[in-house]
Amino acid sequence: MPYALNNGIRIHYHVEGHGPALMMMHGWSDSLEDWHDHGYVDAMKSSYQMMVVDARGHGRSDKPHAPEAYAMDTMVSDMLAVLDQLGIDQTAYMGLSLGILTAVIAAIILFKTLPHTALYKRLIPFTPQKSEEGFTISRGYESLIGEKGKTTTDLRPSGKVEILGKTYQAFSHGDYIDKNEAIQVDSIDENQLQVKKV
Repeated sequence: MPYALNNGIRIHYHVEGHGPALMMMHGWSDSLEDWHDHGYVDAMKSSYQMMVVDARGHGRSDKPHAPEAYAMDTMVSDMLAVLDQLGIDQTAYMGLSLGILTAVIAAIILFKTLPHTALYKRLIPFTPQKSEEGFTISRGYESLIGEKGKTTTDLRPSGKVEILGKTYQAFSHGDYIDKNEAIQVDSIDENQLQVKKV
């Protein structure tokens, strides 16, 4: 009988079938045998490599006595221990009752922790594009700073302006500027011109 070890607690599991990985967690007070008894394993073993797991405190997994040993993040780490032992870094998941709750907690934990892992960095390579290295989102509007033009719509505080014969999206410093007023470009903020009335 295979067991994964998680901080001294043995987690019992079986691997059944062939195909994409599918981790299966039973409901409260059940065991992995329920997946067999209800016909899931036989019905799916030709399509999936199923990892049916006894949650801690259930079936043949260890049953620690301390209530804190059953915290949801600990139960999630039990599933990860099984995956680690099998060398599986990607799996689908199927759960009932307790198994569904465990999946929700796993999703929350992974959402918070996964971006900081080596696996995530392998799956989604990200290299920051820093402005000091020449990267920019600018459309080159910096050359318009100091240029004068006029509003083509009311700015409340945003709207459109015309500068050097072209129309641009612009915003004021929070004040209202009427249509056809003279303006001057003060600065650029995320490809929008910030203007003031002149």
